[in-house]
Amino acid sequence: MLMRWIALSLLFISTHSVADEVTFGIGAFYSSLPHYLGAEQNESYVVPLPYIHIEKEHYKVERNEFESFYEVAPNHYISVSAGGAIAVSSKDNRAREGMDDLAWVGEIGQSYQYFSFGNPTSDDYLYISPFIRKAYAFDGGDIDDIGSVYGVMLEAGQQIYQNGQHQVNLTGRFSTRFGSHAYNSYFYHVAEQFQTIDRLSFDADAGYLASVFSLGLTYDNDWLWAGGFLRYYNYSHSANQQSPLLRENHNVALGFGFAWKFYSLKN
Repeated sequence: MLMRWIALSLLFISTHSVADEVTFGIGAFYSSLPHYLGAEQNESYVVPLPYIHIEKEHYKVERNEFESFYEVAPNHYISVSAGGAIAVSSKDNRAREGMDDLAWVGEIGQSYQYFSFGNPTSDDYLYISPFIRKAYAFDGGDIDDIGSVYGVMLEAGQQIYQNGQHQVNLTGRFSTRFGSHAYNSYFYHVAEQFQTIDRLSFDADAGYLASVFSLGLTYDNDWLWAGGFLRYYNYSHSANQQSPLLRENHNVALGFGFAWKFYSLKN
């Protein structure tokens, strides 16, 4: 936690004089997420929520997401974004009991975005985006290359209410995700030494991972942010559906939280 706030302080110093908008806040967030895509168990978290909103002509930071973008033609953008997955202790997961733990996974890469209307900083927008991200596993001081994930995403946003400083935004997103051989193996491969009566060895394949649909709703004013999301994963026809580690055809994730904004600057 200390390192996170040091990083936020450095970010604050570096962006204070160059960003068009800077807002910082603090709150809490509850989420329930599958251990990994296709896991039969979810993990629930209640964590402090640093609220960060930084906006400049070619980049933005919005809570836990970073994105930079460059307009290459009207309505056409090249974007760099980041994401990831939570760490999983195998002793806490029935399917992976006795296997190596899953480390924190970070993903970063590029996408092409075509906007039917709006732009990356609009409240109202619709775009389609092929993407590819390089993935790394962070285990203590070690960083391992675990391949790449790619796919296509369709996202729409709509401001459904505004009155002075009060606004409510709705977003919807649909994506298909594919993994390289190394990426899929990290989650679904079962080596012979980890084989049991109920968990046969399995060689993972590259290919289709999941289809993901999510809805998000946020409320904003000059001192408060509140929001939540609901996300549905479908693994029908997944390339590794026969893996003993992919135990569900569907997963659901959800989360909600709030943040008090204690600092805001607009240049």
